[in-house]
Amino acid sequence: MRSTSNKPGWTDKQLAQRATAIGIVATAQSRPESTADGLLHKEFTPDEMSRALAYIEAGGDVHGR
Repeated sequence: MRSTSNKPGWTDKQLAQRATAIGIVATAQSRPESTADGLLHKEFTPDEMSRALAYIEAGGDVHGR
């Protein structure tokens, strides 16, 4: 995973939206699990990934602003 953020100031919702988008794109690939894993590791720091997952798991809405 990234060691420094390229998304300073992003909200948990914005991080969750980006993670969801990566998952959608990865499903179109031939090996979605490995593609999503690789893309998520390139995109997020461990803290950002934890925040995004917590938001999604809490049932937060990822649609709209």
